[in-house]
Amino acid sequence: MKNMKAYFRLLIFSLLIPLFTPVKAQQKPELSGYKSIEAKLERWTKYCNDLVDANNYPLLIIAAKQGTGLCSHTNNYQKMSQFAYFTGYGYEYSNNQYEQAIIYYEQANAYALKAHSLKDEVNALMRLNYMYYSVRKFSKRDTLIQYIKAIVDTTKDVYSQAILNGSIGEYYLDLSQYERFISYKLKAIDYRKNAFG
Repeated sequence: MKNMKAYFRLLIFSLLIPLFTPVKAQQKPELSGYKSIEAKLERWTKYCNDLVDANNYPLLIIAAKQGTGLCSHTNNYQKMSQFAYFTGYGYEYSNNQYEQAIIYYEQANAYALKAHSLKDEVNALMRLNYMYYSVRKFSKRDTLIQYIKAIVDTTKDVYSQAILNGSIGEYYLDLSQYERFISYKLKAIDYRKNAFG
């Protein structure tokens, strides 16, 4: 009986430890030590990625908007695209604020096009595909998919091919066109294998 009590105390104590252990907060970086705006933007991008990894979406929204502010006196459209994407991502995963997310994903896509950054464009297109479906903007989604179909074979980048084919596959799944869904998903899988080994 004595051993059982000790066992239960140990069990309860081990279950309570995580409740009282402080969670490592993502530290806001101090940018004054960075000499160039490019170095500051790179550091701030890493900070936003860390917030994504930590699932800290409310703080991600704030940080991404600050990142956009850092870009205000530059023509760095790629970074503007990335910070708009982070903002949209934060809204999407912070209480499903899809309408707000769409605004920022559309901005991210527009900046990616100006920057000629296919990877950033592809990321924005993938999220927009989900968002338009989620808020029932089907005509916008149809137009988006037609655009994706037009560009999918124009790139040799296997990461982009995987994402774009996967997005088209999801579109057909939502339309219950299973053969097309499977066809595009198999293409996406093949490209992912090539992209990630």
